[in-house]
Amino acid sequence: MFDVTLFQKHLNTTWLGQDFKYYETIDSTNTYLKKLENNDLCHGAVCLADFQTGGRGQYKRKWLSKPGENLIFSMVFCPDTNKRILVLSLLSACAFADVIEDDYQLKVNIKWPNDLYVKGKKVAGILTETIFSGNKLERIIIGLGLNVNQREFEGEVQTKATSLINELDGQVISREYILQRALKHIEELYILWEENNPDLIKRINKRLIGYGEKVKLSVDGKIADETCTLLGINEEGYILFLDENLDILVYTYQQIRIVDVI
Repeated sequence: MFDVTLFQKHLNTTWLGQDFKYYETIDSTNTYLKKLENNDLCHGAVCLADFQTGGRGQYKRKWLSKPGENLIFSMVFCPDTNKRILVLSLLSACAFADVIEDDYQLKVNIKWPNDLYVKGKKVAGILTETIFSGNKLERIIIGLGLNVNQREFEGEVQTKATSLINELDGQVISREYILQRALKHIEELYILWEENNPDLIKRINKRLIGYGEKVKLSVDGKIADETCTLLGINEEGYILFLDENLDILVYTYQQIRIVDVI
């Protein structure tokens, strides 16, 4: 089980994770935070579970994780703007990549738009959802699943997924330690996000798989004939490409999938 006391003892954030909700088993941490009333949560609240019975990934895929071995949690953000939401999601990925690289010397990259990869295999996934009251943004919920101490994977992900313990030759990782480290870093990057600081975009772009390289695209579900060069994201979170005619193409994350890096 996740040691909440140990986690809170070392947590040194100002607001992120100070409101911490833990469940041994839950349907979905994202779903739980979506259903809470406004007066039952606050900006920076975090919900973590040791096991999800209805964990979800992008495109309605199930997120499968063995009980008590990984990090499965969701964060609540209540910003004053409903813009640059994808950048907020990507900074969360970037923060975990920074911590894993700094503390465990593993090179981590972001696969557009929401996965973390180590040595060509998926180690984490992110699901971002928004709640609106009319036209007003009420909350952003960012859920993250990080494979930490799970050694074996089943089904179609068996050859596609990895974990920190597998990449570190069996070294067991403290989930409490890595979570408090990551939340602190997310809080620091959030300030850059609020300021719309261009340094944040540069940091994210450097971690994107295919950045500065030629890639094959799927646009609105159709494989494009020509290749493009990935230029990264702009300050609004749109992804940019340079096509063969040297025209800049701008897409939202819903439109585009990077099929292959050439």
